[in-house]
Amino acid sequence: MSSATGQEIKYAINKAATWNTAVACGANDGIMLLPSNLSRTAAIEVDDSLGSGYSQDGTPGAIKCEGSLTGYLRYDGCDEILSGIMGYAGTPVVNTVNGWDHTYDFKDSLDTIFWTLAKKMGALYVREVPSLKFVSLTLKGDAGKPLELTATVQGSNWVEDGVNTSTTFANVTFRETANRVAFPQGVFRLNAQAGAALASPTDDIHPTGFSLSITRKLSGEYGTFSAGTTNKQDIIDEPQNNGQPEFKLTLTFPRHSGKTYLTALNADTRYKFDATFTGATITSGPARKFLIQCPNLQLSTVNPQDAQGNITEPLEFVLLGVGTAPTGMTTPAGSTVGVTRPVRITVTNKLATDPLV
Repeated sequence: MSSATGQEIKYAINKAATWNTAVACGANDGIMLLPSNLSRTAAIEVDDSLGSGYSQDGTPGAIKCEGSLTGYLRYDGCDEILSGIMGYAGTPVVNTVNGWDHTYDFKDSLDTIFWTLAKKMGALYVREVPSLKFVSLTLKGDAGKPLELTATVQGSNWVEDGVNTSTTFANVTFRETANRVAFPQGVFRLNAQAGAALASPTDDIHPTGFSLSITRKLSGEYGTFSAGTTNKQDIIDEPQNNGQPEFKLTLTFPRHSGKTYLTALNADTRYKFDATFTGATITSGPARKFLIQCPNLQLSTVNPQDAQGNITEPLEFVLLGVGTAPTGMTTPAGSTVGVTRPVRITVTNKLATDPLV
């Protein structure tokens, strides 16, 4: 009897156009993920009528398709997830030969931006989420390790062998299966928001870990879509804004060396920040890059940790937008497009097209 094992599971994602209508995944739609917990649940509405000591019937309730997708952050191959949470992409800019710069800015609304996710269960069958929307994104890294990406999602339903089948999945290929973003490849910089442009080595900082989180508040409603024929079940419509998003950054330093950040916390000093990760060179092209820029950081917590040895110092920031970009905060270098939203992500890789098209 054949069965599926983890090493045989493959994922693919493709932008869809109509909510709850799947599209087939194919060339360059494969994504590399770690074990994830996206699941389908539906409460059973038990018949609790009087006259019986126990229920003799239950009705399948509304479907919830929620969870998270986790993988290593890669210079190439994560653009769908990045653009799917940020919302702004656009045509990439050529960076010398065989390289393209993608600028992902935060868009107020993700309306009409959703995806079909397919999961090949070895040689057995293919599961698909006809429509899936990214709700939050966390990028984290620790010294000596590759960076990880976790995206929480809301979907319409899990379907087995729908539009995506073992036959169609044979067309799926991966743009990149190597070149993970690694913590030692990063240069982190921080200074006063009103100060000069960030510069190395003057503004370099040396955390041993960081975490960046972007959380949208989205909600789907029941009543428009359903699944099944004999036993129909409600499924959500396209999730839309249900409150303001939240942006947070945590930096962990290995040694507490003074009261600088405690003083800044009390004074409500504002900062600007960037982190640039540089990978291997693209053949006949530029180096792969991953850049995070934040124009307005407000300290929320400075908490030196009690310990017998080194006292670590984690800093927690709330990320905010600004009316005018701070000095030096443009992308790419020399551009007049300033960073005014809480986070901008810029990636240099081999993808020559807009991932949102």
